Amino acid sequence: KAVAGTNQTKHTLTFVGKNNTITLSNILIGDVYLCSGQSNMGFTMQPNGTNTLGVLNYATEIAAANYPNIRINKMTTYANAQYVPNENNGSYWTDCNPTTIAGYPAVPYYFARELYNNSNINIPIGLLTPAVGGSSVQSWMSRESLAADPVLKSTVLDPFDQSPSLAYATASTVLYNGIIAPLLPFSLKAFLWYQGEANNGTTNYVDIYNKLCSTMLADWRASWGQGNIPFFYVQMPAYIYMSTTLRDQQTNMLTMPNTGMVVSLDLADTDLSNIHPRNKKDVGLRLARWAEAKLYGQNITYSGPMLKSFTVEGSKIRIKFHPASVGSGLASRDGQALNNFQIAGSDNYFVTATAVIDGNDVLVTAATVINPINVAFAYSSTAIPNLINKDSLTACPFRTDKWNYNIAIDPVSPNGIKEINKYENLIVYPVPATNDLFLKINDSEQKISYSIYDIAGKQVLASFNEVVSESLRINISTISSGYYILKLKYNNRLLSTYFIKK
Repeated sequence: KAVAGTNQTKHTLTFVGKNNTITLSNILIGDVYLCSGQSNMGFTMQPNGTNTLGVLNYATEIAAANYPNIRINKMTTYANAQYVPNENNGSYWTDCNPTTIAGYPAVPYYFARELYNNSNINIPIGLLTPAVGGSSVQSWMSRESLAADPVLKSTVLDPFDQSPSLAYATASTVLYNGIIAPLLPFSLKAFLWYQGEANNGTTNYVDIYNKLCSTMLADWRASWGQGNIPFFYVQMPAYIYMSTTLRDQQTNMLTMPNTGMVVSLDLADTDLSNIHPRNKKDVGLRLARWAEAKLYGQNITYSGPMLKSFTVEGSKIRIKFHPASVGSGLASRDGQALNNFQIAGSDNYFVTATAVIDGNDVLVTAATVINPINVAFAYSSTAIPNLINKDSLTACPFRTDKWNYNIAIDPVSPNGIKEINKYENLIVYPVPATNDLFLKINDSEQKISYSIYDIAGKQVLASFNEVVSESLRINISTISSGYYILKLKYNNRLLSTYFIKK
């Protein structure tokens, strides 16, 4: 595991046996990111298959991609849909250069390049890119995670079992088995996720997308056993067939710990019937801002304006945003009047509204709505709003009557390092557990309380004020196999919640 400031020295590892010696050279120690999802995450630098145009300025971008200390993992993906967990996905590592990057996914490359070129980070970056075009979120989840939740079992897993298929656009578990399972030994810095198109529609589980994706994340975190590994993801861009319900479901993922979302509405192509926008550079750069702030302690604005609250002021509604998402101020991207705002009265019928920036707030009004109740912003399939913060990050779409007000954007401290709970990166092992579960805390003697619940919320184990020094052993031999929720408390304050396997 690397830390900021590690140099770029190449290492050699030698194994000496009785009859032979094996030497591995050109080894780097850095941070590895797993970048998954469907075709927008897998969209390559140069034209390839459904990607008929490549990224913007792809020839110039590829020619300049000489970064030998960015290591990219070439993965065989489409051939790896499996009914049972696989042990080998046929991947291999290589240096990043114009030849190797040409057919490589663009978003991960731009993300890694931004981190690599950041002089305050200065560590090698490794990329795993298990992204498959047309894949559904349920195809990336383990069977155990789907079976553990009664809703997901009855609505997703049972239909799959009745008609098994390796069609990853609709099938359950097959890409987890074929692609994710072989990657579990890797130590990761974070997950990057760009997916949703395959679940965009009432027949594709759009109404439970947040439950599916949150369970997938909990499943991955439990499978890796590295605590709450950060999860940074991309909200769907402007597209004529995109559901606002899916975007809401994606936004609600922010209530999960250690998650961050990139708004990409403004990065759509001119042709809004194109589900594969070519501007992948800005997607990668916006993902990198989350990592720079959250993982490397840099004092930057990492989120676009995010709704915090609203108040009615006569015939106007005042929209307030989380201060950390406003940064140094609000602005209009094109210098024109703010667009894509609507307002509604008691009938909740939304009409086009006028919106103006007022300090760090936005005031919304419409002449035909005297007594406003709610506001909608960028709430359509093809909205390309111009409200940004002065770091050019686009505001998150919302409807005040559908917003989850538990969503928060944490401030960055003046020295650039967010005060992180010291147990946030606690390690839970082994994965899965059998008779004993261990929690590595890396701290001096403390008193920790824990509770374990089954997936229905029934408490099955608990202990209070356990004296812990570095690690905690929990005997789970009395509970049956399955998925459970582990909650840790210190001084009666919730520290972390983990998904665990038995």
